[in-house]
Amino acid sequence: MKTLKTLFAAILFCTFTLGASAQKMMPLPNDLSKEVDFKGKVLFAKKWMDDNGANFIIFTKPKPTVKKGKGQYSGDITSQYIYAYHYISGRDGYELSRKITDFELNCEFDLDIFFIEKSLTITDIDKDGYAEITFVYHKTCASDISPKVMKLMMLENGKKYAIRGTTKIEGFEGGGECNVDKTLKKAPKGFYKHAQKIWDENNTELF
Repeated sequence: MKTLKTLFAAILFCTFTLGASAQKMMPLPNDLSKEVDFKGKVLFAKKWMDDNGANFIIFTKPKPTVKKGKGQYSGDITSQYIYAYHYISGRDGYELSRKITDFELNCEFDLDIFFIEKSLTITDIDKDGYAEITFVYHKTCASDISPKVMKLMMLENGKKYAIRGTTKIEGFEGGGECNVDKTLKKAPKGFYKHAQKIWDENNTELF
């Protein structure tokens, strides 16, 4: 585990106020760096305010694990994790509201797993004063051009809503699967519509 102080020395956060456009960049608060832990290298992070106080969403990726294959597969075998951490600043310090972990393990081909930064939205669709955090990531282990696994996560106060499926590749057949969690179907009004919009905006790959 590494602290934000170690890995965030030169990183700035974009601060959001719900219902408003992005505000100016702000440096990481010193007290946060002493109390928040995460794994891996920071890819990007955002800060915003809601009725919980200050919120931080941090996306990280540690170094891959690589080992030598045996027998039929003599090349490298790679495993890779990614993480997303939602922290909230409260009276007793910084609390981890939700942690998302995913991985691609023992890949003998081309491994790729990544968050799509432009998919990240901070909203208050149900106007309850608490933000919804929506983001998408892709992952694959393949030796050819084929659809990637695609996942959309929507978080609010520790609750998780999700869509899981595969990407579509322009000019190729296959892919485009979309499986909506029951929790998202029963979520507050507007959640599914917003999630589907973000899904559609990040579902097609161009080659």
